[in-house]
Amino acid sequence: MKVKIREYQESDRTAFVKLMEQLMDYIASIDDLKRIRRMPEFGESYTQRTLQKVAENNGIIYVAELDSELVGVVVGTMPEQSKEDQLEHVPSKFGEVLELVVEAGYRGKDIGTMLMKKLEEYFRENNCNILGVGVLAPNKNAHHLYSKLGYEDRSFYMTKNIQEKK
Repeated sequence: MKVKIREYQESDRTAFVKLMEQLMDYIASIDDLKRIRRMPEFGESYTQRTLQKVAENNGIIYVAELDSELVGVVVGTMPEQSKEDQLEHVPSKFGEVLELVVEAGYRGKDIGTMLMKKLEEYFRENNCNILGVGVLAPNKNAHHLYSKLGYEDRSFYMTKNIQEKK
């Protein structure tokens, strides 16, 4: 299996939208609280917002291609640290992983690892000194991958359903 990791091109947009929809469907399926959903307009809307974030925050998108088919994608940005951020945090150049998704049939074949290593290389070349990625708690597979790559738990966002269940 010869996977090629390369930069995103506009001609990849349709496949990118499909991968983002698959990711959201997966996240919705593992959401214990059933608070996440994917409406029909999600894919195109999310893709547009993601491309804008990448453009505005020195970001990059890498795709994994196998036999001319997109089978994975990783999105990263380097948002500028604001003066307010510097009042609370040590000045640093922060790299953020926004999305990582691999087509269901290709998971477990190190494609996610290859995409992450390529993104980390980009961040390193751009002098980032800290990287971050958010993971939904039930997404044990993603948490395992990031842990294997050296990422450590840093914070937890907790929720509580306060409505009676019917």
